Formats: sequence, structure tokens, C-alpha cells
Amino acid sequence: MLASHRFVLLTAAVLLLPACPALLPDDFEAVDGHAGTGNAGSASGGGDGTTERGGASAMGGEAGLGDPGVGGSDTGGTTLGGSGGQTSGGTGGPGSGGSGEPTSGGTGAVSSGGTGGSGAGASGGATSGGAGTGGMGGMTSGGSGGVTSGGHGGATVGGSAGVVSGGSAGDAGATGDAGDGGGGAVTETGGTGGGSCLGSTADCEALRSSIVHRYRFDGTGTAVTDSAGDAHGVVRGGATLSGEGDLTLAGGSSGEYVDLPNGIVHELANATFEVWVEWGGGAPWQRVFDFGDAMTGTSCTYDGPPAGDGNDGICGRTYLYLVASTDTSSGSRLRAAYMRQPGVHPDDRREVEAPSIAVSAVLQLVVVMDDTNHRLSLYVDGHLESSISLFEDDELSEINDVNNWLGRSQFYDDVTFTGTYLEFRIYAAALSSDQIAMSYEDGPDGTLLD
Repeated sequence: MLASHRFVLLTAAVLLLPACPALLPDDFEAVDGHAGTGNAGSASGGGDGTTERGGASAMGGEAGLGDPGVGGSDTGGTTLGGSGGQTSGGTGGPGSGGSGEPTSGGTGAVSSGGTGGSGAGASGGATSGGAGTGGMGGMTSGGSGGVTSGGHGGATVGGSAGVVSGGSAGDAGATGDAGDGGGGAVTETGGTGGGSCLGSTADCEALRSSIVHRYRFDGTGTAVTDSAGDAHGVVRGGATLSGEGDLTLAGGSSGEYVDLPNGIVHELANATFEVWVEWGGGAPWQRVFDFGDAMTGTSCTYDGPPAGDGNDGICGRTYLYLVASTDTSSGSRLRAAYMRQPGVHPDDRREVEAPSIAVSAVLQLVVVMDDTNHRLSLYVDGHLESSISLFEDDELSEINDVNNWLGRSQFYDDVTFTGTYLEFRIYAAALSSDQIAMSYEDGPDGTLLD
């Protein structure tokens, strides 16, 4: 509420005529929001029929509070509350009968406009679900909307704004559209559209704000669209999108893989790589993804020469990869590994592992490269499996990512990936365990990021 303001408010008295109403001016002044010494104005409204207003307060008098006018039984005409004294406008009477038009509150003098009455019909008097209109704002607040919910899931609108705040926001409709607050300096927000948050609002926002590339494998053909950015990829080797939001690669020596644009990895300071995939089994060392470049020659030498854009080699030169299975002495393992140059394989490679993954199961696999805290972490289905410290210079900027591949290895002896990709995402942040678990609960093609 705003106090101690001077104002002059013009109100109108009602002259009831048989055919059409006429308005006569009646001026009064309230000073500093306090009652004068005069007598209160008349508080009674008119009679039945198309009554327009209640009585107005006398000049300098105490607050005149208008009684509700009553709408006619046949036409349902619009009714208005009485003019305000120092505090409140009158209460709008209900509109009833035929047309069911929305009703309006009176004009507020100092604090509030009148309250809009409810009309007949679906919402706020209109059969289409329109809201009743609040009274005009005084110094502080607009009148309340007559109805809080729109018809047919539509948004609702609050009353007209006063100096500080408008009317209250309406509730969201059935479709999740937001209700709009009234005009003015401060408004309230209605329901939230889009996907629902499954936990912490801060975690939801972290996921939504940090995603930079998202591949949902929509459509048909070979174009792989980045729905979160503009780093669109292409399917190579003969495979095509299914038209149902996934991509199946034959694996083995088929040569099928996804080629993503160069440079989308080394430009990140911290990053999370999330893939939803169904592995088809088979030979070890299949790459779920492999970002970096290869080395030419006949052995993996210290700081060997790069093979160049689009070429694999004797081994990877710089990379961040995820393999579905290894052939180590401890058994087949899921592995993520990082390598930079100068370095010697495998001594200078940093890696994290998890137990072998199930064949023909839809899995969420996540690799987190946290440059800030120098850690590499691996998650499966929302759970942390392994995390290790990185050397201080182990950064994504050290990767020469001229080959950013899904399903293909920088090492030419490795077979290509057998299985189906449902979604692949890159976030420009090292996501927390809670955020990764939230994304897992949302699932591939979930609504949280929409």
C-alpha cells in the first residue's frame, strides 16, 4: 500500500432514465488518505434492471461503500460497484441471465479497485472462458479478476494494474499455458509450460542452460540434426535414420558411423557427454564415441605425427573416447579414456571403467570431463561408477578434435559399433550426480529439456 499521496478523483453519479442512462459529474478530494470531517456519502445503489453504480462519498467525507447493483433478469447487463471513498471501490454485482457479460468493480480511490463480480456462463461471464474484469487501480492495486480460470484450458487475466501491482495471475490451463498477471510494475506468474521438473528447480535449470548440442536422430535419411545448436552431423557408411527417433548401426566392418563437426569438443572448458544407447554386443573396443585425431606410422610413438582430418591410424593421438567393452585380463569392461600429446600409450592415458554393460538394454552412459577440478568420471544409468584425478594439463583444449565420431574409432584395427543410438547430448558443464540422475529419470526424448 502506498500512503500519503494527494489525488483528485472524479466520479460519476448515475441518473436512471427509462431508455438510456446518463452520467453526471460529482467531484471530491481525499487528502493524504484520511477521512474528512464531512458526513459519509450515500451507500445505496439503484434499483433492479440495468443499475449502473452505487452511491459516491461526499467531498472530504468518510469512505462511501457502494452496494452491489443488481443486473436485470433478462439481459444480464454489465453492473458496476459504487465509486470509492478513501479506501475501496464498491463490489460489482453479478451479471445474470441472457448474455452473461463479465462484470467490473468500482473505481478505487486510494488503495484498491473493486472486485469484479462473476457473470453467468463458463468463466467470468463469457461462454468462451473470458475472465471477469477487475476494478480500475487506485494508488496501490488493481481490482481482482472476476474468475481465476479460463475456459477450455486457456490462460486467465487479472484485473487492471494500479501504481504498484496488477491483478493476480491466473492458474495454468489444462495445456500447461501460463496464466498472465495483470499489468503494472509487479506481476505474478501463472503455471509453467513445457516439461516438468523432477526434483530441484536449480538442477533443472542447470541442465537446460548448459546443453549445447543435442542429437535426437529424428527424421529419415542421413542428416543428424543438432536441436540445441547448429553442429549438425551426417551418417556415413550406408546407414540411415529410421524415422522413429533412432539410428541403428550394423557394426563390424560395415563402416557405418556418425560424423559430427570438427571442433565442438576442444572449445569446452568443462563438459558432460550423455548418450542413450542399446548395445548389440560383439567384438571388443567398439566405440560408443571417439573425439580427437589419429597417429600415422607403425607404432604409437611419443608425440607421433597426426593422420589428419577424417583419417584413422595406428592408434589415437589425442582423444576422449567411450568403448562398450575391453578385452583386459580382468574381463570385458566399459571404459572411458582421455589422452593428450606429448604422451606414450598406455602410460599417459587416464581412464575410468565400469562392469560390462548388458546387451540389448537401453542404457544411459555419461562421461564427465571436469577441467576445473581435474576429474574424469563415468556414470551408468544415473549412478557414478568410477572417478579419477586428472593431471593439471589434462584439458579438453588439448584434444585435436578433427574426428568427432559416434560408432567409429581413431584406431584402424577396431571394429565399428553394433547397436542403436536413441539420443546423444553434450553439456558445457560438469554436471553433478544429482543432475545426471535427474536426466536419467527423464529418459531419452524426455520433456525436461524442451
